[in-house]
Amino acid sequence: MLNYIIRRILLVFPTLFVITVISFAISRLAPGDPAELKAGVGSSQGLSTGQGRDLNEKMIELIRKQWNLDKPLFYITTIDDFNDDHPKSFFSRLMYRWNGTNNQYHIWTANVFKLDFGKSFRDNQPVFDKIKERVPITLALSLISTLLAYLIAIPLGIYSAVNQHTLWDRISTVTVFIFYSLPNFWIGTMLIIFFGGGDFFDWFPYAGLYSNNYESLSTMGKFTDLIWHMILPITVYTYGSFAYLSRQMRVGMLEIIRQDYIRTARAKGLTENVVIYKHALRNSLIPIITILAYILPAMISGSVIIETIFTIPGMGSLAFEAITSRDYPVVMAVFTISAVLTLIGILLADLLYSVVDPRITFGSKES
Repeated sequence: MLNYIIRRILLVFPTLFVITVISFAISRLAPGDPAELKAGVGSSQGLSTGQGRDLNEKMIELIRKQWNLDKPLFYITTIDDFNDDHPKSFFSRLMYRWNGTNNQYHIWTANVFKLDFGKSFRDNQPVFDKIKERVPITLALSLISTLLAYLIAIPLGIYSAVNQHTLWDRISTVTVFIFYSLPNFWIGTMLIIFFGGGDFFDWFPYAGLYSNNYESLSTMGKFTDLIWHMILPITVYTYGSFAYLSRQMRVGMLEIIRQDYIRTARAKGLTENVVIYKHALRNSLIPIITILAYILPAMISGSVIIETIFTIPGMGSLAFEAITSRDYPVVMAVFTISAVLTLIGILLADLLYSVVDPRITFGSKES
């Protein structure tokens, strides 16, 4: 297993390199120039003729130079690029070009190695500080919703599989399919209308995570206020997840309880609880573990729609604002962190396979 872990960790670096190159290129292909947006070109305040246009062009040029947007995205070294002033050997020439800050991707990569994602184009604040401020909010919502989804989905899936074709199984199947098919923005809107002071009940706050008098509350009051604000968004986060997970759990359990070794366990006289929870459950968790691998990046990236509906300052809204304003440093930071967490999640899922099913190995055994 140790060799497998080492190989997978080493594989992370080339994979991450390819992901960042593609993400870097795609983020720059979006229409619009952040320097022009910053200078106000095209707005009612922007001057477009005469001296005003020259001033705008100079301002845009200075902004591009400050943000390194005047440099090419990538630099491909060729023989024709060298002259007699460069070192003689091709390898040393290649390293000469690579070590130079002559392209945007190289500058960004060099800074990331120092855990510096640059400064935001919008407000000139460090990107790392902006992410550090938003991550705890999204992480708290995602952890709670994920825990609730698994606590509901696994027992529901097991019970539906064990009691297949019963009235309860049919009702639960129809119900979870209805939940899964309903879009989260519609559910969020309906919850606000019905329970957030809309046309019916005013039970829960519908915006933000804190009340206006939050700072004046006691510790218990702050905790209660925070929980009260999180009920509606966590409900929207959870309902689709537990519906999907319960169906996966049901299908996995149905496949396992039809295996020969389950019949053998029952023939030996073991109780139904021992057969289900000791012999069948572990093997049926493999699909759930596979899904868990992709939940880790979702915990950080957040949900743009849910955070926008409930006015939550999380990572989802931060990423959406960065994309619409062409804030490249923030966009690349979110992409990179999500990619790293995805690779880590897949690695953890592979390792958990051997925990739930010892028959799974990571290498060929010696004969």
